[in-house]
Amino acid sequence: LTMDVEEVDETTRTNIHILEYLKRKGYVDAAQSLEAHIPPVQTANQLVENLSKLKEGRIVNVIRNGTKEENPTKYEESYTAFKDWTITSLDSYRPELMSLLYPIFIHCYLDLIEKGHKTAGMLFLSTHRLEHNERYQEEIGRLSAVTTPEHMKENSLVQDYRKYKFNISMCGYAFELMTAYLHERGFLLLLSIVNHYLAIKVHPGQPQPRDPESIFTPISGETDKEINQLHKKEIYWGLYPEQRKFCDALLDESTFKTENPPSFQLPSLNQQTTDKIINDLKKKVNVDSTPTIALYTFFHSYDTLTTTNLSSRGDLVAAGFSDSTIKVWDLSQEKSQWNEMTQAYIDTDGRHSRWKPKKRTEESDSHNLYAHSGPVYGLSFSPDSQFLLSSSQDSTVRLWSMATKTNLVCYKGHSSPVWDVQFSPLGYYFATAGHDKTARFWSTNSVSALRIFAGHLSDVNCVKFHPNSSYLLTGSSDKCLRFWDIHQGSCVRVFTGHYSPIYSLATSPDGRFVASSGDDNDIVLWDLASSQRVATFKGHSKTVWSLDFSKEGHVLASGSGDSTIRLWDVRMVKESILKKEREEKKQTEGMSVEDAGNAKEDTDPNEGQNAEPKCLGCYPTKRTPIFGLHFTHSNLLCAAGPFQKEKQ
Repeated sequence: LTMDVEEVDETTRTNIHILEYLKRKGYVDAAQSLEAHIPPVQTANQLVENLSKLKEGRIVNVIRNGTKEENPTKYEESYTAFKDWTITSLDSYRPELMSLLYPIFIHCYLDLIEKGHKTAGMLFLSTHRLEHNERYQEEIGRLSAVTTPEHMKENSLVQDYRKYKFNISMCGYAFELMTAYLHERGFLLLLSIVNHYLAIKVHPGQPQPRDPESIFTPISGETDKEINQLHKKEIYWGLYPEQRKFCDALLDESTFKTENPPSFQLPSLNQQTTDKIINDLKKKVNVDSTPTIALYTFFHSYDTLTTTNLSSRGDLVAAGFSDSTIKVWDLSQEKSQWNEMTQAYIDTDGRHSRWKPKKRTEESDSHNLYAHSGPVYGLSFSPDSQFLLSSSQDSTVRLWSMATKTNLVCYKGHSSPVWDVQFSPLGYYFATAGHDKTARFWSTNSVSALRIFAGHLSDVNCVKFHPNSSYLLTGSSDKCLRFWDIHQGSCVRVFTGHYSPIYSLATSPDGRFVASSGDDNDIVLWDLASSQRVATFKGHSKTVWSLDFSKEGHVLASGSGDSTIRLWDVRMVKESILKKEREEKKQTEGMSVEDAGNAKEDTDPNEGQNAEPKCLGCYPTKRTPIFGLHFTHSNLLCAAGPFQKEKQ
């Protein structure tokens, strides 16, 4: 007996459409499982013949809209059953399957709101939000305010969730398990969400051993395929020959990128500044274990201090406040009561017997700078310490002279608050990051931006120049780190791995490694050579506000809102990576070009995480959150933050 597709009941017709869709996509096992449950209304050949006339877009619409009249409790029942199934799945596949829960949870709630089921949606959110609150509390809090379809149209986070897909990676067998389960249970609502809002990258074989933190990938605006294409672009992460004279002699030459660099004309530092840097490097103390730390504490300013910055030698300290003022302390001036002791401290790395800490009492030691009309969020000294840049909520950036303590230029371009600003390592150029989701590249002699870098889906919170000054790093509230080519004006790398906004960035002196940190309390180390995450440092209990590498690149310092400074051993991670590269080079020697390429493709990108991150030390303050960190050229670690009064 054969019947036309249009004459069968609604459920059977929907199943037939889904069956053909699965066959088109190549989901063989899932298609066979579903086909066994379809009544024999037609032969398989007749089904294929009839359904071949349907366009794939109609099949997709059937999957998405075929259950639009379902009872809203179906979302609760489907999600709860799927969650219980993933939790009880095999240990080897459980992490990959559980990475689906948060995206499905979000879109189940949004589907309910979009269909007008406000009560059911709020009940669903309150029932399941606790299991996701640890990592996604901020997003869930923003989504809880979305209670009508009109709210969805006005909420930028909802628009991003609906427009862009979550990138998730899992092995082929785990994917087959998931699709077979959804079909066998008839969870078409969840299948619709997986089809429309998740981009699942299926890899062959068993689940790959990896850092469990890196399985879930936040929305970046690009698919995994597009990100992989970006990562194929060639970048020169090394230093240029004229820049290597500023590198420490102990810097591991094996980490330098040796092939011919691109030819660009870079600005140069004046001879006096160059001589000072080289002299400081000669006095450098090796910090394979722990460096000396100098902490600048700001009293009576916990509620008003917004940012701090220190000059390259540590002799100038700047602080920005919420009342739009900037204060600058010059510790090298003759009238400063700290002059002699501070200089001895800097020259001897804190071992001078006459050095005794004292409180600063003279108001004349600081200079107040007035010009902004809103809180100051970013500060940056030029490499020669002659100029200071400041960024503010008033959407402007200002250039100040440290000789006259006056404002020289006001740069306008951003349309909203400017969260961060930084001078180029060679001066002259600088970069800004703003609430308008863009980063901008400027020169000090032009009031208009030379480049605008757009691509982030939310605020750009921090910006950092690569040591060779040819690239720019940006960290955003969209949890992504982007690497921009300044000369081309394009994004060449996208790194995803954080679960919260990124607030701080640091680059190693050799230019190969990047560290990022933020609201998730973790510090992630990235390798620009392989475009991979190579280590995750855990230990802080609050937001990590500041990062910096020591001058030989062996130690990474982090300052946090938990009032501690931590030092991390980066050399162990680097040595592990270099050892692995040498072994791979030996293995590929003698292979044909094709065999070497295949061996490279078969390499697990997460194998670089085989060195256990090590904390060299934790240094707590009394009650001073660390807002800023900076290694001087002599490897003195300077830190700054406001003192927090004990709560009564």
